[in-house]
Amino acid sequence: MEFTTDEHKTKISNLNAFMYVLGEFVVALVYYFSRDWNFLCWFIALYSFLILILAYAFMYESPVWLMESKETKCKAKALEILRKMAKTNGRHEYWEKMELENYQANSDESTKMDLIAVKSNASILKSIFTPKKILIKTCLLFCVWISLILLYYGISLGVTSIDSIDPYLMYFLSTFAELIGYFCCYLNDFLGRKKTLSGFFCVTAIVYALNAYLTVNETEEFSPKAIFLLVLSLLGKCAISGAYNLIYIYTSELYPAAMRNTALLFLVCFGGTSSLVAPQINLLKSLIWNPLPYIIYSIFSLLSCLCIWYLPESCES
Repeated sequence: MEFTTDEHKTKISNLNAFMYVLGEFVVALVYYFSRDWNFLCWFIALYSFLILILAYAFMYESPVWLMESKETKCKAKALEILRKMAKTNGRHEYWEKMELENYQANSDESTKMDLIAVKSNASILKSIFTPKKILIKTCLLFCVWISLILLYYGISLGVTSIDSIDPYLMYFLSTFAELIGYFCCYLNDFLGRKKTLSGFFCVTAIVYALNAYLTVNETEEFSPKAIFLLVLSLLGKCAISGAYNLIYIYTSELYPAAMRNTALLFLVCFGGTSSLVAPQINLLKSLIWNPLPYIIYSIFSLLSCLCIWYLPESCES
């Protein structure tokens, strides 16, 4: 995100999401034809090692992060990276230091205050909890991430575990719904990050409230009602996938460059603990009451909407 302009952030984020979906298709195909768990693990390990080598060989440090550093050598390195980027793109006029000064001048007052807070703290991790304004922002985002990851993994596992349909077919349908959700992220270029993200959570809440209402009684296989429930489930997967993609942009833009990586990874790490609960929630469908998982997902979706309501719009959208 820090290698491109605000105008192209959605495109870059969606490109990353499309590659994520492509990876899901590849994993499904590898396992479908091999039916060997060890082979799949070796395939993923070797591919990851290749990416490690390529990343180490060709990736630069973020020039935005380097410019936020106090060290003079980091600023010089940032200028060198920008010079290489300008040469590659044929835009020599944009690497000059004036552009970097304009970037700093265009930061709004709240971002400047956040940067002062970051530099005044001994620990960057501590800076995502102080001052009070940042603490409230972090707590609200923490609730959103907890709900989002619970919903994403709960819905993904629930959609692919429908007994009446081949699991490989369900996996491909679920992945295709995820792809559509990523395409829907382009709406944030017109509506803004906050409204689009809230819209995704609202759709998820409505879809699973309807699912809860319609699954009070058992449904026959391949009946019109069963097919409608399947479509609703895939629509929910579509909406929550869009939210899952967009939340990365939205979260990173709510923090200054000097601390956004730490803040984002903190939220992903601790928000990810809810993925441990997701499979257990799906089991409630057969153990306690059929609509119960859908009610829980709908409640968490509404909770996320409420938290996002009190968060600011991204200043970079």
